[in-house]
Amino acid sequence: MGIEDHLDYASSPGLEREAEKLQERFMLNRGFKLREFYLQSLQGADKSKFASMSSDDQTKFLQDRHYKLPGEFADRFVTEMAIYTAKQHGNETVAKELDKQLKALKSATTDSAKRAAQRKINDFKPMLNAWGFHWDDLLKEGKEQGFSEQIFKQHANVGRGYMIAEQNAAFDVEGEEGVNKYLAKIKSDPKYKGFKSDIATGKEYHEKKAIALDHFRMNRSKDAAGFKDAYHHFF
Repeated sequence: MGIEDHLDYASSPGLEREAEKLQERFMLNRGFKLREFYLQSLQGADKSKFASMSSDDQTKFLQDRHYKLPGEFADRFVTEMAIYTAKQHGNETVAKELDKQLKALKSATTDSAKRAAQRKINDFKPMLNAWGFHWDDLLKEGKEQGFSEQIFKQHANVGRGYMIAEQNAAFDVEGEEGVNKYLAKIKSDPKYKGFKSDIATGKEYHEKKAIALDHFRMNRSKDAAGFKDAYHHFF
């Protein structure tokens, strides 16, 4: 397989559809967990009343309150969504460890035990960020404004995170050298006469991958003009 094969996968409608489906499942779970944790936060008659509502009525009830969760329930909710994100990415090891530390955090009776569990949870945040789940931002904004769909779109677009991760994996099969060779080949195509590949290959790796992917997509759709317009500074 050459880099074109990997670019074909990275830009395929199938990958985009899979990312969209993953995000849809994620958002369905968001709704379920919001209802679950709000119910847990209630007591007495309020709890019985909320529990007796249909799922749609519970969602409307939460919507009217901007999807806000009180105190520690907001923290638990975001942690549960992080665990679900790890499961969606097929990483059961991370999911189990997060679940373990969440339970340790809940059962901790001393400040030192709580800090130890929280530190272990924090160790997974960079990985989750790479998957599109920005834990700290989601928690902060959610506590302030509520866990709306818009807040999730901004800070927990795990579908897009999945697609980017898959695209990076596809590129990394050939590595930076393969991307440089691909960009250099553009120069020899009559449709892209004047393309300064030396400028393109001088960019950061993530920028070069974006250029290569855009070129592949536009070239496949016979949109040479679109590529030239988008990257006119390379001509």
